Amino acid sequence: MRIREIVLAVFAIPTLVLLAVVLAPPPLGDQPGSGRNFSRVSLSAVAEPVAFARPTPKPTYTRTIYATATIDSVAKQIDKCRGPVAVLMQGGTVLVAEHDYCGGAAWIGKISVGQAVRLSGPGIDPGIYVADELRYQLRGKAKVSDLPDHDVVLQTCVTKTELVLVGMTRVAAA
Repeated sequence: MRIREIVLAVFAIPTLVLLAVVLAPPPLGDQPGSGRNFSRVSLSAVAEPVAFARPTPKPTYTRTIYATATIDSVAKQIDKCRGPVAVLMQGGTVLVAEHDYCGGAAWIGKISVGQAVRLSGPGIDPGIYVADELRYQLRGKAKVSDLPDHDVVLQTCVTKTELVLVGMTRVAAA
């Protein structure tokens, strides 16, 4: 008999109380036309997740885009080794590329998911971008379709056989 009482106290009573609260009609003062402006909240509305604004992370790197290019002319621009080059891609994504030996490995190759970068210059919406995704591809084999779908994708070679694509989302204006 003691076990039945414990089960009733632990499970049945709280369940009945919850059902009574959820299914109970609103108090008379909350009826339409009562002059009171209370809203009834359903249990499902209470259980929905709430999104909280996160503080903007401090950028690990700050870079100014040197020039813009098309996908066909980007190689000529990055070969000048004057800084990162922006290329507007399909869907509005901006590819920012820099050779590893021209400085790309010093920052793009060191970015990890969650790190922030401040970008400005031609071809890009100036602001702070956070790395959401890293993809490694074989050098000479990567295609435009391999680009992650993000606001900005940073690209540089990281080894003799691999390059990295860093998908970034803009989180703050500059």
